[in-house]
Amino acid sequence: MDKNYKLYQSGKPFIIMVLIFLVLGIICFFVFKTGRIYDNKDIVYTTINKENRLSTITVPAINLKGDDVKNINKELKRVYENNRKYYVSEYYYEYEVDDDILNLVTLTRNIDRGSNGKYIDTYTSYFIDTRTSKTISVDKILKRHNLTKEQISEEIDKQVKEMYQKEIEDGFISEYSCSINCFKEMRNMDTTYENLTIGLKNDKIVVYLPFYTSVEYGNDYTKDDFLFKIEK
Repeated sequence: MDKNYKLYQSGKPFIIMVLIFLVLGIICFFVFKTGRIYDNKDIVYTTINKENRLSTITVPAINLKGDDVKNINKELKRVYENNRKYYVSEYYYEYEVDDDILNLVTLTRNIDRGSNGKYIDTYTSYFIDTRTSKTISVDKILKRHNLTKEQISEEIDKQVKEMYQKEIEDGFISEYSCSINCFKEMRNMDTTYENLTIGLKNDKIVVYLPFYTSVEYGNDYTKDDFLFKIEK
């Protein structure tokens, strides 16, 4: 029998043992470095819940191990601390898990003191891979859904124009005295892509776009109208 073959045969158990230890090491790494922190809590849970006549505060935390998630949880708490100085404020969240992707969206609402009591609404969206506890970029989320930034912008412009046309039909404004840009300015609506917040609903891309819900001449809207569905 060939001498090299004998050496190979004698070394096989060692190679197999090394491979087993390598696989076990990888499994242990993911078990201890990823996964949930608390078995008895949801993947997103409330850490602070305060409600009174003027404000509603629900501060979330992500129940996953990992440095990326740890940094997000610190940021969520920091936003709450920063908003405590406002007399009237609202801070709440919603989340959804589609396949292995967690999408957490927060809304911070404060009074714009220079606009006769209108609100300033700020959305923030986080995407996390629940298997690795790593953040995922918006670009990767859009690519996963075969969408581009340009398509998102075009769809939002289309839907905002429909809102504008509705206000003309309802007799609140005239296209001769108020253009689409006038309408956006009146509603404090910034439709540039950088101002849009991308989220997920039922494994579909949605966009959060806040604006003034009530103006002197125009329809009244609610926070629910900040959600724009992207139809492919």
